[in-house]
Amino acid sequence: MGALAVLTVQSLSSQAAAQAYLIQERAESLKDAPTDPAVWQAYGLTLQRAGNLDEAEKQYKHAAKLQKNAPQAIYLVARVAAARGNYRKAKLACRAMEKDFGHSAWSDLCMAAAHVDFRRPSQALPLIEGALAKAPDLKEAKLLLADAKRIEGDAAGAASAYEALLAAGGLTPAQHAHVYLGQAALSRLRGDEATALKSIQAAVAADGDDPEVQYALGMALTGEAALSHIQRALQGRPSYPEAKVAQARILVSLGRHVDADNALRAVAKDSASRALALDLDTLQGVTWLALDRLKEAEGALARGLEKAPDDGVAALNLARVYAKTGRVEEALDKYRVAAGLMPKDATPLLEAGELASAQGREGRAVAFLKRAAKLHPTDPNVQVELGDALSTIGDLTGAKDAYAKAEASPGFAKRAEVSAKISELKKKAAKRR
Repeated sequence: MGALAVLTVQSLSSQAAAQAYLIQERAESLKDAPTDPAVWQAYGLTLQRAGNLDEAEKQYKHAAKLQKNAPQAIYLVARVAAARGNYRKAKLACRAMEKDFGHSAWSDLCMAAAHVDFRRPSQALPLIEGALAKAPDLKEAKLLLADAKRIEGDAAGAASAYEALLAAGGLTPAQHAHVYLGQAALSRLRGDEATALKSIQAAVAADGDDPEVQYALGMALTGEAALSHIQRALQGRPSYPEAKVAQARILVSLGRHVDADNALRAVAKDSASRALALDLDTLQGVTWLALDRLKEAEGALARGLEKAPDDGVAALNLARVYAKTGRVEEALDKYRVAAGLMPKDATPLLEAGELASAQGREGRAVAFLKRAAKLHPTDPNVQVELGDALSTIGDLTGAKDAYAKAEASPGFAKRAEVSAKISELKKKAAKRR
């Protein structure tokens, strides 16, 4: 096992250890306040965030018993069914509340929350309004109202509702974080990523122990910073499917291929994660290609392209597999496909030109690179490759023009190298006279 693989194992071990420590800390607090329902509910929330829903439900039930099965306590028990991702069971749990408490504010809120969780805001709004009519100060209902308005598309109404909650005060850390994440979602709808990031950072400051908050920040960042917060989310909830997939994708993008391979295998073994990773074959193919496991890479990339014929990344990397295994015509054909699927990326045409040139097929190399230059006229790397190919076939004027365009490109790091190529061309042209 390579060094990066060892790091991954250590990282996963630290995630499990951090989660276990937090759960143990909450469990120890029960000894100091065995009859305090709030302590039992806090323990239940920690377990729920960790993905241990069965144990969370037990703690919520015990807290409810201490509160003589008050509706607000039973509400937390019923909400576990929604956390399991089952809409039908979530509604059944709420109907059980209705049977016990009638159409109380908490019963209405329970059913409304189930509708919001499964993105049915039009069904939720009348129930939320009913709950607020019975309990005007119920913050859980006000939070749900803001969420329902946001999901329904009433951005102004949602923004006003979130702002009113912050202005009123008295929110728990979790509720504060919830509001900030809602505001971040609204900012994203406006295309304001900078404000969205500030809201997510405020959510982390309010309740950084929530894996969903850490996940949100990770998804708003890139590179190692993103990975750090995604792994924090996995510390809190090792079974978190979205975070597992995000971690694997980030590792692929960072080029940490051994780590990525391990992470992708974990995704493949977990049905919930696998269902989210529609591009799993492509991600594995890219990773295995980098690890020089060419047969496995070819199979995965071919499957990825079969499932998603418009996947340019799969086509590009399949072309690279063909090139590495000496199947030049198949590689060139797949590069053409990738170029059509990735019109804003010069890479497929550049690599096709390089491959054709390496095979002594300069005419084909020039054709690929001229197409690349037409599609990407301001890319200096394309112009340099085109200049090299034109120089090889003796088109010195065309080569000089291509080099000149590259040389004029602002901030081009290889300007001195290109200037030397132009000088060399001038010498060749002088000899021809």
